[in-house]
Amino acid sequence: MFTRNDYIRYFEELSHVERKMIYVASDTMVQLNDPHVKNSLSRVVADEAKHYSYLLELLADSLDLGATREQRLSRRENSLGQVELKSIGGEGSGLESRGYCVNLSRGGICLESATQFQQGDQYLLRIKLYDNAGAVMERKGRVVWVREILDFHIGGIVFEV
Repeated sequence: MFTRNDYIRYFEELSHVERKMIYVASDTMVQLNDPHVKNSLSRVVADEAKHYSYLLELLADSLDLGATREQRLSRRENSLGQVELKSIGGEGSGLESRGYCVNLSRGGICLESATQFQQGDQYLLRIKLYDNAGAVMERKGRVVWVREILDFHIGGIVFEV
């Protein structure tokens, strides 16, 4: 029998798979010249985004996760995109890696990456959202929480003010 935590973990893993499909298709579209293939991939991205939104609703409503006390100072938006990370300070200073934005607020970002990061690590981030063509945001921030979901590390980074 599944427990509530088993369901949450299962739907988090499904959400990760949907996001990964969006990441791969979106990254591929940037490299293509064929408008027909780009158009087909954009429909795939739209479908995966719809599936992802259903899972978010399920997690928030059906499992009553929306009832948990919100601790953020500003509202977060489910904004998917690419994130380039450059470690600042500490022994790994200057190391660069890549990740993906899961959601974003004025105060921070939730991101996932194949590269492991630790609570307390500090980064310079370059954020390029898929739905904001060409615009790049640069922020400095510190990792405040980390978890592992399937083959990715997911964590929250609070921005420096």
